[in-house]
Amino acid sequence: MNSNLSSLIRHFLTAAGGFLVAKGLASADQVAELAGAVVSIAGVGWSVYNNKKAAKTDAPKAE
Repeated sequence: MNSNLSSLIRHFLTAAGGFLVAKGLASADQVAELAGAVVSIAGVGWSVYNNKKAAKTDAPKAE
């Protein structure tokens, strides 16, 4: 994943988590677990996307 994109996602999750904790909607532990899950799922999704993209470009051309 692009380092700029991953940094942007982490900062967004930090800000959203701070908002949820400040409003009393979630605890700090819940926010940390949720942020970790989101980053993990985004990493897996990015990997699947890149692998499918690479497989499509490596496919032999029918002549």
